[in-house]
Amino acid sequence: MKGNGDRGAALVLALMAVFLMAALGACLAILSNTELTIVANYVDATELRYVAEAALEATIAELTAMTDWSEIVAGPATSVLTDGSPGGRRRLSDGSVIDLDDLSNQVIIDNPTFRLFAWAPARRLQAGEDLGVDAYVVVWIGDDPEENPAILAIRADAFGVSGMRRMVAARILRTEAGGVGVISWHELR
Repeated sequence: MKGNGDRGAALVLALMAVFLMAALGACLAILSNTELTIVANYVDATELRYVAEAALEATIAELTAMTDWSEIVAGPATSVLTDGSPGGRRRLSDGSVIDLDDLSNQVIIDNPTFRLFAWAPARRLQAGEDLGVDAYVVVWIGDDPEENPAILAIRADAFGVSGMRRMVAARILRTEAGGVGVISWHELR
């Protein structure tokens, strides 16, 4: 009879080991899924930063071609990168909405001279080429916060799905040769 009791105890121990291994496997699956989500968010954030930088580069290229920047800051001049009226709401592919009027009101807190210059889906940045990023870009231009009239301040924001947003800012000046020089360029938090 002693042998039957040992087999029962061995069965209980074997079942406990199976349940322990199953729990450990479930924990590892959850952990790896969390890691994949973290990596995906990091990649999306990096891509959005690059989109914001591309919008800033496109704006600088447009400004290089313009001879008089006074129309840019004070006048109604806008970029070729627009998708309608300079206000209102835009819907992203995930259904989220950005409001250009609200965004502009937030941005002018940092620089009261900022005005909307460019706003469009990111796919319009590179004609004929798929960027592979579902984003919307908005660019504001204003006078230099340090009040140097020869310098322009530019801010570009890229909006992605799930409320992700990346922002970059630059200060530029017109060179004596008629080109554009970048004084500063940095990511905003």
